[in-house]
Amino acid sequence: MTRNPIVPGDSFTLEQSGVWRAIAVEHSGLESEPSLPIRLPAGKLAILSSTPSDFTWTSTRERDGVLETVHLHDGVIRLEWYAGGVLTRRHDLNATGKATRRINYKNGLIATREYYKPDGHLVSREIFNESGSVAEQIRFLADPKGGPRDILRETWRYDNGMPIRHLKHDTGREYFRKEDRWGYLDDKGQFIDTPRE
Repeated sequence: MTRNPIVPGDSFTLEQSGVWRAIAVEHSGLESEPSLPIRLPAGKLAILSSTPSDFTWTSTRERDGVLETVHLHDGVIRLEWYAGGVLTRRHDLNATGKATRRINYKNGLIATREYYKPDGHLVSREIFNESGSVAEQIRFLADPKGGPRDILRETWRYDNGMPIRHLKHDTGREYFRKEDRWGYLDDKGQFIDTPRE
């Protein structure tokens, strides 16, 4: 059709009907992936200068008691479960439909949030307190032998958003806050200061 940029508010004439795609180009020259194909008749086309008030990239639908968020281009991107009208669970999906972020709710408030790799291995788990702050974060590694279970890497514990304990599972060393210092106990039970810069 044209390789020349068409700016909002412009119009042009489509000489023949067909299936077309558009590419967005930034001022820097960076180009988007081609849009979804659209069938258009021949004729004059006006480029809108603003987004129509009724346009949305996403919509929702219910299927088998699960609320799905459907993106116009990407398809289903989120699943939500409710009990008595209160959100209990939410999964955000990647391009292949795998739940890479999984959130559980208790009484409508976030209780746990987990991140997964596309291959299904657990990366991290956050546990929230009743005020909505992270109380604990656990990080995992995939089993180097290829087993299905993920291996604990480290655990952080928090008090009102501030770290108070850090356990490294590979070494077994536990770091903790002591007044305004951060450190660990050595073999003799002496506190070893490990300041963070």
